[in-house]
Amino acid sequence: MSDNSSPSSYANVAQTIGLTELRAIYPTLTGAGIIVAQIEANLNTSGTGAPEFEPNPGTNTNAAFTFINGSLTTSVYNDLTTGAASSHAEQVGEYFYGAVTDSAGAPEGVAPGVTAVDVYFADSFSLSGITSFPAKVVNLSFAYDTATGGNDLYDQLANQFNAVVVAAAGNGGAVTSPASAYNAIAVSSSTTLLSTGPAADGADKPDISAPGTATSFTAPIVSGAATLLVQAGTNGLPGWTAAEKTDAVDFRTIKAILLNSARKPSDYFTNAYAPTAAQPLSAEYGSGVVNIDAAVTELYAGETQNEYSDQENSGTAIFTSLAGDPVLAENGWSLGTLSNTVIGIPGLLNTPDPQQDVQAYAVTLAAGKSFDATLSWAATDSDTIDHLELYAYDQATGALLASSTATLSSVQQINLTPAASEVVDLFAVLPDSGSSDNSDVYALAYGDPVAPLCYLAGTRILTSRGEIDVENLTPGELVVARGGGLRAVRWIGRQCFAGRFLRKNPERWPVRIHAGALGAGRPMRDLWVSPGHSMLLEGQLVLARLLVNGVTVTQDELPEEVRYCHIELATHDCVLAQGAWSETYADVADMRGQFHNQADFAAQYPDYVPPPVLSLCAPRPETGPALEALLHPVVARAAGSVTLGALHGYIDAVSEEGLVEGWARDADHEDLPVLLEILRGEELLGTALACQYRADVAQAGHGHGRYGFQFRVPPADRHGIWVRRAGDGAVLSRVSKKARKHFFF
Repeated sequence: MSDNSSPSSYANVAQTIGLTELRAIYPTLTGAGIIVAQIEANLNTSGTGAPEFEPNPGTNTNAAFTFINGSLTTSVYNDLTTGAASSHAEQVGEYFYGAVTDSAGAPEGVAPGVTAVDVYFADSFSLSGITSFPAKVVNLSFAYDTATGGNDLYDQLANQFNAVVVAAAGNGGAVTSPASAYNAIAVSSSTTLLSTGPAADGADKPDISAPGTATSFTAPIVSGAATLLVQAGTNGLPGWTAAEKTDAVDFRTIKAILLNSARKPSDYFTNAYAPTAAQPLSAEYGSGVVNIDAAVTELYAGETQNEYSDQENSGTAIFTSLAGDPVLAENGWSLGTLSNTVIGIPGLLNTPDPQQDVQAYAVTLAAGKSFDATLSWAATDSDTIDHLELYAYDQATGALLASSTATLSSVQQINLTPAASEVVDLFAVLPDSGSSDNSDVYALAYGDPVAPLCYLAGTRILTSRGEIDVENLTPGELVVARGGGLRAVRWIGRQCFAGRFLRKNPERWPVRIHAGALGAGRPMRDLWVSPGHSMLLEGQLVLARLLVNGVTVTQDELPEEVRYCHIELATHDCVLAQGAWSETYADVADMRGQFHNQADFAAQYPDYVPPPVLSLCAPRPETGPALEALLHPVVARAAGSVTLGALHGYIDAVSEEGLVEGWARDADHEDLPVLLEILRGEELLGTALACQYRADVAQAGHGHGRYGFQFRVPPADRHGIWVRRAGDGAVLSRVSKKARKHFFF
């Protein structure tokens, strides 16, 4: 990707789409085990020579590449058998699955762990005679010359092979094919006004957006996010049934969750392209800016079943029947079927249809908390679409709260923010009129799976008047700031979560930094912050999730309600929270939507424009030696306070270049990184912290897998290297690669 000063650089894309947070919490979600496809148009416009459509496999040396042009197939890049190299295809691949690391050591693609990439030449791509299509996610970063030229083909691809099809919306004018295909996820730009909806054929497009200056490169960002979501659904969570995993990776489910979890920019409902009754999604942003962290959170909330169908009590009041049913969780999804062959409740939803199928879900909403619900279904192979509708009613009064009834769409979406806590009944409806099929499989995603941000209520912040609870701070209050004495609070962001929601996601539990964990008096009292919040150590920021060691920094059981508050100053800084330097809110495009009181900020600052690039007051290393150096004293302090358990692990290898690699884990303290000493003979060469993620260790059943270490010695000193634990001198075994598979405990 580009340099870090650009909104489309890796660091800024990762922050904007929730990838930074996701990788800190779920490092195994990389696209591992998933096959993807990239269908590319010809970059060669000369009319002679081989078609240029092949991305460079060097973008991801861990994936198997296959290049396909009609009946011609090769695994050799740029040999002119099927085609030639394409710089466009290579850049698309960098965003989609690129595994080349940036300056901070992070892979530049959204899904760098994919197993294989099947690359097709768009001009010759056809499903004729194809009986299997292994790719689960397909990226289309090209456009046809006609409005609907490829729609039938890509609708069929999704239907026949359960493929998530993602397409670039275009860089000007109306959205065109293949992005206008109903079953495709059409991707626009969240940072540059490019193609807008509706599509040339009237379809309600685009579906979603991502940061970038060309949709050829915003589409693969969403393709990468879809790949991570498919991996999460394929693996599921403990206790998921095989049927739930199958439903989770249905292309309609993936689409509904991606759209429902998207973040809505501040001008989403107010600019010239805002949603209307006829078009439930923004003509500029679609459903908003893709957020993979929120999407995985919603997926992991689990599948729910409808609580009512018209067959249960036809002709009676649906609100009465739902009132006694258990209320669903705040977030979730469902895959179901609507059929117009059964008699429904005449006139229930004020429609003249003599029969309609209704599936209903009851959800409790918190006061002032934004809530979205998204309904997704599929077009037929011939690009025709049934008309489904989505309604939200107040269960207590029967009042209609919101509806989405667009006719040229395979998506309906509603958004509401209740003034008071209430139970809302969601209705997915298939009216009789306008239906080409007898039934439709639909996916419903609902909730507002924002990521927890910042300080738990009750955290004491040092101000000019002494320490004050963070929730009691008000704009204008002067706080003690590291960057410049006393600084005025601009805004306090607020979030509230039911403990039952977070309890399903232990990785999102508040991080408890015990008194003295970061040094004498730091903090003075236990401090609770969100996993993605940063603390200041030695002049650098460290995510709280990376500080967790199971001893002095922990993630504990939850109360019934979790309230977060964040402090915003005019620029990013650090304040004293419970006596420890801790960050304030750093704004960037599309981030403020995480707060439940975002509307208050918009009313107070109507002309505010969020910065396109994240700007932090200090460096924030997330991997590598810089992070390990900051964690070292925290871990040493924690290790000195407990009895160490048995040492598991091995020295993987000492290379000719002097790189010492391996893994180490304390059997009794799985979250406590092991502090190691590297020696040559009796000479201590240095120390290393075993905290790097190792996929093989995680797959062998060793917790989160963050037990790897590396240390460099001069090549001449590589012989006679051995490693021991710093706390008790326990020696780490050295095991050959041949025997390594037998060494996992």
